[in-house]
Amino acid sequence: SVRGIQSTTSNRKLEQGHMSRFLAQTTENSIGYTITLQNKNAVSYKGVPPTNITVECSKFKSTAPYQIKGICPNGRPYNVTCPANDRGVLRVRCSGFVIVPKCTEWNGAQYVISPMCSVVTYTSLNTTCFCTGGTTVVSGNEITTNNQISSTAVRLKSPTMQTFEPYAQSIERKSGPVLISAISCLVGLFIIGFLFFLWQDKFFNKKNS
Repeated sequence: SVRGIQSTTSNRKLEQGHMSRFLAQTTENSIGYTITLQNKNAVSYKGVPPTNITVECSKFKSTAPYQIKGICPNGRPYNVTCPANDRGVLRVRCSGFVIVPKCTEWNGAQYVISPMCSVVTYTSLNTTCFCTGGTTVVSGNEITTNNQISSTAVRLKSPTMQTFEPYAQSIERKSGPVLISAISCLVGLFIIGFLFFLWQDKFFNKKNS
C-alpha cells in the first residue's frame, strides 16, 4: 500500500542497495499514477564524467598487438590496444559513471527494478516515479495500489572506447587547418601587395605628369 504510510523499504538494509523512503505524495490519472518517495536522509548522486585523450602507438614494426595502460584525466584507468604492423594514434574516450535512482517494486521476495515504473524527476531528498499496471483504487482524495513501490540507487557505467588513426591520417587531420591558415595568409599578402602596387603606380604616374 502507498496510502501515505511509511514506505515498504524503511526497514531494509542499505547494503542491499535500497535507501529508506517515506511516501511524500501520490497522484493518479487514466493511464497510471505518480508516487513521490522522500528520502529519510539526503542522497548525493555523484559520478565521474567520461573524458577524451590521445594515446600514441609508436612501436616500429610491431608484429603483434600490444597494450598501453595509464590513468585518464578523470582519474579512471585505461587499458587500450595498439594494432600490429602499424603506427598512429588512438582516440580514447575514457570510461565514466553516473549514480541515478531507479524505481523498484516488491516481487514477493525482494525489491527489483520495476518494468512498470520509471523515474520522472529526483533530487537529493526525494524521487518521483510514474507507474502503470497493478490495481489502483481511488476513494476521495486517497489512492491505494497493491504495488509496493520504492527506489534504489544504481551505478551506470560508460565503457572505454577507442578509435585508431594511422599516422598519415592523423597528420592529414592536423595539417588540414594549418594548410588552410597558410593559404589564407598567402592570399592576404597577395591582396596587400597588389593594392600597394596599384598605389605605387598611381603615385609615380601622378608625379611624372
